[in-house]
Amino acid sequence: MDSVPHVFIESVALSLLDRWSLKESRNVPSRWGEISTATSQKIHALYVLVDAETDKLYAAARPVQAKQPHGRFSSHTENAVSLDSVDLKFVTNFRIRLEQWIFENLPSSWKEISPRKLQKLCHFIRPTTERRAPFRFDIESSNFLQLPYTNEVLLRKLLTMRLPVDYVSLGVNGTWSWSLEAAVKEFFSNCGPLYYVDCHFQHMEPSTVNTLIDKFVPVHESRFYLEQLLSKAQLERLVLKCELPGMMANLQVSVENASVTSCVTDFFDFDKYYSLKNVQKHRLVAFREEANVEARVTFCGLRSLDWRWTEVSRHWKQ
Repeated sequence: MDSVPHVFIESVALSLLDRWSLKESRNVPSRWGEISTATSQKIHALYVLVDAETDKLYAAARPVQAKQPHGRFSSHTENAVSLDSVDLKFVTNFRIRLEQWIFENLPSSWKEISPRKLQKLCHFIRPTTERRAPFRFDIESSNFLQLPYTNEVLLRKLLTMRLPVDYVSLGVNGTWSWSLEAAVKEFFSNCGPLYYVDCHFQHMEPSTVNTLIDKFVPVHESRFYLEQLLSKAQLERLVLKCELPGMMANLQVSVENASVTSCVTDFFDFDKYYSLKNVQKHRLVAFREEANVEARVTFCGLRSLDWRWTEVSRHWKQ
């Protein structure tokens, strides 16, 4: 192990697909662990904040070993350093998110960045949209674009940059337009695999929805949330993408032709794919023989279905 070149160990640390694996690599005894520890201390993520009022972009870098932020804005700016102080070789992922009302007090480490420079940076960090799928989705390692409710002009501008994201949270304030439909469709057509989808659109064309379903690649802890109504055929495609590989993923979707009197079995042919079921009016647990996961499905009313795959319960195995 001590004869392995430094540059090789460093390259392995930089290529790890999740923070958990990076942490484990630091625990490897001998020189490997030492170099992995030194490398992980250099690794940063690119953070970009989008000003909802001015559409300006502000960027900084944040060490991946720092405590990860959860919601509170101040925690997103803690430990941030200027991009100029970081070797871009050690910037391994990016996070772009919309913020409001906080830019007057932004620390000096955050600098305004042009859309063109942001595009170049993101494509430098991830030169291609194609890569090996991770075993499980890890938000800390993902490249995400989080614009849940923004104006159409800003949304179209960022979508047309074709950023190599694997997590999207998208929505728009105002009416749906033909130009936005075209931008959304082009974005989904050209993006790589998406492991986490949070989509608040309600008026996409069926072909655009089909493209989004095609791009979704379920891994453990993936999520697919869509407000737009799905047809029965679209729901079936989406479910089978998760069920057949045995991924512990989560779907939260809305379905066509649902009403307050609907039953959970109205929207999917469970008898076709599952051998054992425990059915109530609005809830169902189903198991497919030889599968390593079970499906837990809830009809939440108002057209909403929550579909979760979990470890197989013991009673199915008896």
